[in-house]
Amino acid sequence: MKAMSTLNFGSFPGKIMFTAGYSFEEACKELKKQKCNDWLECFKQTEYLFEPTCAGFASTRILSVKGKEYTFNFVCLRDEFNFSDKHHATLSHEVIHICTHQLKDMIDIVRENEAFAYTHTHILNQCYEVLRNKKLLKK
Repeated sequence: MKAMSTLNFGSFPGKIMFTAGYSFEEACKELKKQKCNDWLECFKQTEYLFEPTCAGFASTRILSVKGKEYTFNFVCLRDEFNFSDKHHATLSHEVIHICTHQLKDMIDIVRENEAFAYTHTHILNQCYEVLRNKKLLKK
């Protein structure tokens, strides 16, 4: 199943663009169509991560606009999600990465691992909602 949507970090600030089954070109085209120009600008920086041998990736990009920095987070799965054990494991793996990227400066993820675990679960639940309902990207 192909999917693309934005997610949040629950109790923590930030958004995530989540994709499954989109090629780099398809995702860029959809972002352009949705007029998500800032997301598109940051997403273009991840092109090198779309390797044929890579099952997915998590990435954080910073965009500076008029001296202010904005953070853009991405969780991208190469293949269409089929709810297999392998795809569940890959999704969970990438969500751990994005949680680490986003939370590392806000909490001590070793001492406050409950907050980390709840955030991970919150993001995974959003991913599954998107995958089951095929929600489209929203700004």
